[in-house]
Amino acid sequence: MSKFFGFSKELPDFWFDLHVNNHVENEADLKDKYKKYITNPLADLYETLVPTVLAVSENTELSPARCISSPYTDRRFSRSTPFKEYMYLRFKQKGKKTDIPGFYFDMGAEYYSYGLRVYKQTASGLAQMKEHLSHYEETVSAVLDLVLANGYEIIGEDYKKDHFPDMKNSSLKMLLNKKSFYIGKKVGVNASVYTQDLANELAECFRQMSDIFRLLANEQ
Repeated sequence: MSKFFGFSKELPDFWFDLHVNNHVENEADLKDKYKKYITNPLADLYETLVPTVLAVSENTELSPARCISSPYTDRRFSRSTPFKEYMYLRFKQKGKKTDIPGFYFDMGAEYYSYGLRVYKQTASGLAQMKEHLSHYEETVSAVLDLVLANGYEIIGEDYKKDHFPDMKNSSLKMLLNKKSFYIGKKVGVNASVYTQDLANELAECFRQMSDIFRLLANEQ
């Protein structure tokens, strides 16, 4: 049963309050509100998504400390602003230090985004991933065609020249000709954020991209 029933409809007011008053001297006053409006519902969203993530791959890092964004900024770089003005979830392949496929969800006051990316990319690791994907052209292209039709984008800088001239034009070829890439969707904050619909939206994304995740993780 879902634990996540949506963020509070008071969240927009809190985002505004946080943006205006996010100063060290106000930290104590903002702490409880941050927990109520962001930390607790974000943890519920994480727990609701875990079964879907495990169905994609049991070799996924599920430690809450590694998956759920901390409320606090890095004081080395944000000395005067104690709290993050955004939140995120990460579900990454476990046991890798580089070239780590993972699902993501980011959200701020105006937009949220989600999809699939590769963290800590290296040139050699990404080249190996692309080579692996190219052996499953029909499978990957079918998934990409579906998600592109549903409003996702393949995001990244293109090579100046076609690196796969012998491959027929396809959504996979479009991906392979990116220097680096991720697949994602950016959505304006809407009514679904305040209901279970957000969890359903993210779970559907993870299911749709499961084949690509497993290929990137070399689990298929």
